[in-house]
Amino acid sequence: MEEGLTIIRGLWTQETFSFDGKHFKVAPISLRPRPVQAQLPIWVAGLTEKSIDRVARHGCHFAGAGSAMAYQLYDASLRRHGHDPKNFHKAALRAVYVSDTRECAWEEYAPHLRHRMAVYNEKIGEAGDFKWQGGYFGVDPLPPAEKFGTTPGLHFFGAPLIIGTPEDVIKEIERSRAESGTTHLVMWMQIGGIDPRRAEHSMKLFAKEVMPHFRD
Repeated sequence: MEEGLTIIRGLWTQETFSFDGKHFKVAPISLRPRPVQAQLPIWVAGLTEKSIDRVARHGCHFAGAGSAMAYQLYDASLRRHGHDPKNFHKAALRAVYVSDTRECAWEEYAPHLRHRMAVYNEKIGEAGDFKWQGGYFGVDPLPPAEKFGTTPGLHFFGAPLIIGTPEDVIKEIERSRAESGTTHLVMWMQIGGIDPRRAEHSMKLFAKEVMPHFRD
């Protein structure tokens, strides 16, 4: 990952680039066509303190999961590495689903989200790189899907789930934006297994009822 970032940026910014690393070796080479921008934006994901510091150290925009603590770590790391946080973007990948009623939203979305969370629990647990108190999603073990909407502390990698009516969604987006200073929202509506017609309805509700609220 470290060497890949160095190589990509080197190819984009240098007329002739070479690299001799532990994992990759690149003979002197020129990339054509060359980018028009002097600095192409690179977004890098991070979840742990070490990975978030890497994003800042390489001067990249941060693709996070909505945890306010993660964005605070990112800003602090940027300053430590001589960067101004005002010059960087912070995206949040959030579980988002909108329906006509709160009960309907949870009923339609929660089973598929729970399945995905369970898969993440298994795979991240196998990696064994880090542990979060209360599990990666705030509750360990995960509750049944039918109790997702009433389980205190349940979150998606540190951020509350954005599930409910348009009013519920507006309220949570406003709260999280004020808390973490995110600049981009990445919404996970078309989650694996969900009926595409339901996902489409959620997207249309978001476009009609939520987006106008944030246009200014």
